[in-house]
Amino acid sequence: MQIQAEIPSGAWPLEHVPSRLSAIGHKLRDRQVLRKLAVTVAFTIVVWVSVVSASAYLLRRHRESVLRQDLGLLRATIREYTAIEHHAPHRLMDLVEQGYMIEMPMDPFTKKADWDPDFAQVPESIDREHFGIVDVHSRSTERGRDGSAYCQW
Repeated sequence: MQIQAEIPSGAWPLEHVPSRLSAIGHKLRDRQVLRKLAVTVAFTIVVWVSVVSASAYLLRRHRESVLRQDLGLLRATIREYTAIEHHAPHRLMDLVEQGYMIEMPMDPFTKKADWDPDFAQVPESIDREHFGIVDVHSRSTERGRDGSAYCQW
């Protein structure tokens, strides 16, 4: 003998309860997944922006360091050339052609080996002067982290 219980109107049939609960569970899980995905994407974007800005800062700092070293090398080589040859170089390539440098260094900002030389009268001996290169600067129009133009370094 089977007893059938009557289901009052508006109540859920027992066989549909698990499927309805699982549907509600899927909706809640979908929201949680979306929330976690949104948080992960936002975190990834923040980290990516931080890494890009930090790498740009480090790259600029490295280029500035290379520029300072290259300018120091060129200026020391010009002084050495002037002291040994008893006259200042007429062209920067004279430093390479006379064997004072292996090659002309590349400006890290212009990516070229074209420097801006300063010319002046240099004493050749006690009674004579000679016109030649006395200093060198970058041709870059950019400004350094300290606000000064690289062409003024």
